[in-house]
Amino acid sequence: MKSHAWLTGTLIATFLTVTGGAQPDQPLGAELLAGFGVLNLQQDGDTVQWMGAVEYRFDEVKWNLRPWVGYTRAEQGTNFISAGLLYTYKHSSGFNLSIAWAPSYYDVNDGWDLGGKLNFYSFLETGYAFKNDHVVSVRVGHLSNGGLGYRNPGTETLQLSYSVPFRRGN
Repeated sequence: MKSHAWLTGTLIATFLTVTGGAQPDQPLGAELLAGFGVLNLQQDGDTVQWMGAVEYRFDEVKWNLRPWVGYTRAEQGTNFISAGLLYTYKHSSGFNLSIAWAPSYYDVNDGWDLGGKLNFYSFLETGYAFKNDHVVSVRVGHLSNGGLGYRNPGTETLQLSYSVPFRRGN
């Protein structure tokens, strides 16, 4: 687990060092995100599942924090529904870095058993926003029950995403 924390810290420090500069003054708006990737990234080949995800990220509340909700469906019928908070550092160059956390309802079906229905999904995501504010991003996530279930194997996700902004009407 220490290697994960070290790697995450190194990635964040590298991102901030390489991109340097201030965030734009414009508050973060709402966006709709669609993505695909793999669930159970670090498990053996029998439990790795392709997954698809959709999310809605609400307008910024304060301090670059936004509520978000998401639904993920994977092979073998695995589903999880999440609702939580997302922090995004948006650089003026178009690059951004997000970190999120959400309690999640996890329905295993024939997939990887995480030890209970209540789980917590956290992720680190980096992306690039084009001039039209569409964003392409890559995410590494972790899903586990935090020791609240009868077992806690946890699992990782890797996801490629594309998001489209929702603009407010005048």
